[in-house]
Amino acid sequence: MKLRRVLLGVLLTGAAGAGLVVLRPGLGLSAWRLAGRALHHARLGFVEADGERVAILEVGSGPPLVLVHGLRGESVVMLPLAARLAARGWRVICIDLPGHGHSPDPKRPVDIGRAARVVRDVIRELGLERPPVVGHSLGGWITAWLALEEPGTVGPVGLVASAGLPFEPPPWPELLPRTTAEARRGLRLLFADPPPRVPAPLLWFASKRRVATSLDLLRSVLSGRYLLDGLLPGMAVPALVVAGEEDHIVPLPAAREMAAEIPGHRIEVVPETGHMLVIEAPDRVAEILDRFLREAGAATGTEVPVEARERAGS
Repeated sequence: MKLRRVLLGVLLTGAAGAGLVVLRPGLGLSAWRLAGRALHHARLGFVEADGERVAILEVGSGPPLVLVHGLRGESVVMLPLAARLAARGWRVICIDLPGHGHSPDPKRPVDIGRAARVVRDVIRELGLERPPVVGHSLGGWITAWLALEEPGTVGPVGLVASAGLPFEPPPWPELLPRTTAEARRGLRLLFADPPPRVPAPLLWFASKRRVATSLDLLRSVLSGRYLLDGLLPGMAVPALVVAGEEDHIVPLPAAREMAAEIPGHRIEVVPETGHMLVIEAPDRVAEILDRFLREAGAATGTEVPVEARERAGS
């Protein structure tokens, strides 16, 4: 019941725009994004990154923390987690990769390496000093690649339901649904306990987001060029793997294998959650990340928020 409320009330906040989407998908998507921003008091801005105009959503104030969404995701999907982290004292910056969310289509194709450069340039354009970066799913892969390529750009990193090692991906239609039926089948991949009845208009609405850049990213995944196996032992910044116990896209053994290759061998498993644990259990994921980033910050000199008691006292 809780997941159904979260899914319908947050991830698909567009219940208010569901009627619009039937006639005007673009208008409905805009309404959903506006509702999500209003619900979480998110501030929309744009920066230039690797020659692209890139949208960011900011929530909260305090030391910066960057969030990177996954395949065909966007910053609005990350807002439930962002809001929980902001409540813990972080200024959370959610990036819309080119061709996703509020960001316009890219001028040239985006692969894993280029996506990492986009994140790097957003950090530089905002004047951030080695902020923590947390990526979900493919965003975790992008985050890990950035940390390996340019460790001086980022602080500690969180890899949530992160791909990056060799694995057998699900069928494309379930990863990148284009119809209501495909979106409905895809729910079983995303959630540990999919809600039994999601209204068809909402699934159709969810399937109408842009897909071209996600296809480019998926092709770069399948090329094998950016695989992380053999590279992760060289991770020079503290890293934490966060996994859903019942993830059907990046199974738990793959997450454990990834953590075992990273110095420190840090992994947290969230029970009774799937690939979208950022939606199923945002409070628990925020708690795990906040604790890790505070501990890692003390070890690396990364700025972290003051403790809650200190904030209340001040």
